[in-house]
Amino acid sequence: KKSGGFGKNYLKPSLANFMGVDSCGRSEVVKEIWRHTKEHDLQDPNDKRWIICDERLTALFGKKKIHMFKMNKDLTKHFGEKVGNEREASEGDDSGGSADEGGSSKRKAKPTPKEKKPPAKKAKKENKDGSVKKTGGGFMMPVRLSSELQSLLSNPGESLPRCEVVKQLWAYIKSNELQNPAKKSEILPDGKMKKVFGKEPFTGFAMMKLLSPHIFKIEKK
Repeated sequence: KKSGGFGKNYLKPSLANFMGVDSCGRSEVVKEIWRHTKEHDLQDPNDKRWIICDERLTALFGKKKIHMFKMNKDLTKHFGEKVGNEREASEGDDSGGSADEGGSSKRKAKPTPKEKKPPAKKAKKENKDGSVKKTGGGFMMPVRLSSELQSLLSNPGESLPRCEVVKQLWAYIKSNELQNPAKKSEILPDGKMKKVFGKEPFTGFAMMKLLSPHIFKIEKK
């Protein structure tokens, strides 16, 4: 199924690896790509509409440059089905036509359309001082980290957003030159990384899966 709009979608492996989550909205993906682009100054100085892809964006788009107006089109193939958007089974028409004596058949009665109830408005969450709480997407939600994973991060903490964990891991990989020179997408773990990712080389696409045992959801009190 093709996904559309800005609802929450399942992400395919390359995009999930970039975002650090398995599902989120298209608008959150675009926002994160622009944040990454501006943070690393990747816009073409001669034409700001063009983004010069670094290694992470090249792994996602498969191109050295991407035009801002074509970004959404290129992202479409990285989305799966919408979360919670399963199609409802259509109701069958129970009225069957029977031939009368003159050979004509009775018309099927049209089902009475059900009245749609207006969607209930969601109550805004408020802080103790009465101000409205700001909510972020799934990739911005903090998660609890294992001590082994914290040891690999330059700015560790007991909890960090997944996107920040991925960002700091890539910084560690590059600063220690752990990418396979013959195949940049392959990472050769050193002693510290083996405690988290195991002894075998792995790709960036497998990073989130290997991180799963070291990332824990923070239970709401």
